[in-house]
Amino acid sequence: MATLDAETLTSGCRRLLQELYAPRAYDQRVFRFLGEYRPARPCTRLQFADGRAFLGALWVIGVTKPGRREL
Repeated sequence: MATLDAETLTSGCRRLLQELYAPRAYDQRVFRFLGEYRPARPCTRLQFADGRAFLGALWVIGVTKPGRREL
C-alpha cells in the first residue's frame, strides 16, 4: 500500500480546495446546478422577508466581494 507524507497530503488538499472554490469554478458549478435543478414540489409563496434576504445576499456576493468580478 502506498503512503503519502504529511507535506504532500497537505499541499495536495490545499491545491484541491483552491481549485474547487476559485470564484470562476464555483460560479460555473452554481450556474449549472441552477440550470438543471428541478424541485420535487412546487415552491411555496414567497414572503417579503425572503425577497429582502435574497437582495441582501445578492448585494454582498455580487457587488461587494472582490472575486465576483471574474465573470
